[in-house]
Amino acid sequence: MTKRRQLLLGMLSGVLLLTLGLGAYGYYQWQQFKQAQGIVALDLDGLRLSWKGLQLDRIKLSRQSSAGERLDLAVDGVRLKLNAWWRPLPADSLYIEHVRLQWQPAPEPHADDTPDEPLTLPAREQLERWAVWIPRTGHIASIDLALPCLKGTCTEQAELHWRHAGAQALPLEASLHLLGNEDRLALQASAAGEQAILQFV
Repeated sequence: MTKRRQLLLGMLSGVLLLTLGLGAYGYYQWQQFKQAQGIVALDLDGLRLSWKGLQLDRIKLSRQSSAGERLDLAVDGVRLKLNAWWRPLPADSLYIEHVRLQWQPAPEPHADDTPDEPLTLPAREQLERWAVWIPRTGHIASIDLALPCLKGTCTEQAELHWRHAGAQALPLEASLHLLGNEDRLALQASAAGEQAILQFV
């Protein structure tokens, strides 16, 4: 075997070992992340990439905390459209065909006299940081929720639309339609500058 072949073989072996090492490290970090977040199952089916964005047939996520809280989420028919891969955020649009979410809270400790903390809304700067990660327009055609209530578990169906300016949180328009067995409730919200409008229809 010539020196050139020996050198080439050594380089290929080094690249292979480096690739295996990076793969093992990435797998270890992923397992650590799943354990820290309480993720017990995560499945992705039908992922397809294109120059315009990505499509995903189904996402299934199950999360359980050490305290007993459990979250099961299934998302079907995801279509994410990007302006460009070299400038992915904020994405142009997101369409989701169906979302199913079931949440079981952790068992409550014995009640005490500690008052509940008041609800506070995020500051505008925080909203603008979040807006970078939210597509400019979005539509979730069908949402099935199973949440705890006084009767045990209550189910609700909903539909969600939103639209915002992009890198900035405002102006923002959103509408949420709750579809009960007999009643239909629509919540519309819009905000621009220092003004916000919230109305039930």
